[in-house]
Amino acid sequence: MLVALILEGWHIYYPPAQYHEVLLRWLATIAEVQSVNFAGMMQGMTLLVLLLPLIIWKLRAPEGFNKTDVLVILLTVLLTVLAVVQRRWLYYASLAELMLLARYFQAAPTRWPRLVVLGLCLAGMADADENEFESHAHLPPNQPSPQLVQISQSISGVGGIMAPWWISPGLLYFSGQPIVSGSSHCGISGIEASAKFFTATSWADAELILQQRKVRWIVVWDDPAYEYPLLRTSLGMLGLPEVSEDAKGNADTMVGQLLITDHYLPTAIHLRAVTPNLKLYEFTPEGG
Repeated sequence: MLVALILEGWHIYYPPAQYHEVLLRWLATIAEVQSVNFAGMMQGMTLLVLLLPLIIWKLRAPEGFNKTDVLVILLTVLLTVLAVVQRRWLYYASLAELMLLARYFQAAPTRWPRLVVLGLCLAGMADADENEFESHAHLPPNQPSPQLVQISQSISGVGGIMAPWWISPGLLYFSGQPIVSGSSHCGISGIEASAKFFTATSWADAELILQQRKVRWIVVWDDPAYEYPLLRTSLGMLGLPEVSEDAKGNADTMVGQLLITDHYLPTAIHLRAVTPNLKLYEFTPEGG
C-alpha cells in the first residue's frame, strides 16, 4: 500500500457543488452504499454474527486478551459497524469474522463447541448462497455481458460512447472506446450528461450534448419487465417526476424512448446493431 501511494499519489475527488444533488440522487440507487439491516447482516456474515459476543468473551484468558486478539476483535467490530452504515464493508467484515473464528478455534479447549460454531458457519453460508441464487433468478439482467460483447464488436470506429451509466463500464471494457458515463462518483458529470441526453425532448439539445462530449456511438437499454426503465432512471437522477404507462407525460417524445423504439430519428443517427435488450446507433453530424 505504501509503494502504491508513493507511485500513484493520494487522489481524493470531491465533486463540485453543482453536482452534489445529482450525486445524492445517484447514490440512492447504489445498493453498496446503503445501510444494512440485521437480516442483511446475518445473511452476509452468516449466523455467526449472533455468536460474536460469545466468541469474544471466550477468547479472554485469565490474564486478559493478548495483543493479537485485541487487534482482531477491534478490526471485526469496526468493520461490522461500517457494514451497518454501508453495505460495501460487509465483505471485509466477513473476512475479519473468519479471522476471529480462526482464533476461537485455537482457543476453544474442547471439540464440541468448535463443531457447533463450524456447523452454524456452514449453515449460514448455505442459506446465504440459496438466497443469492433465488434473488438473481427472479431479476432481469441489467448488464447482460454477452449482449455487451455483441454490441461492442459492432463498434467499428474510434469515438466516445453515450450509454446508461450502469452498462457503460462494460462497454468501456469490451470496446476499448471512451465512455461518457461511469460507475463511480468521479464520473458524476458524465452520469448527469447521459441523463439529460436520454430525457431531452429536442434533438437539437440532444445533439449539442453529443458534440460537447465527442460522442460517436449511442447505446440504449430496454427491458419489457420494466415500464420506461431507461427514462425512469434518468429522470430520477435529475430529480424530475418519473413516468409510467399510466402517467406517460411526454415520455414518448424523449430521445431515449425514440431511440428504443427506433422512431422519428434524425438523419445523423444510424442504427448499427440490435440485441434483445440493447440497440447501438452511430452519430454522424454531417449526416453521412
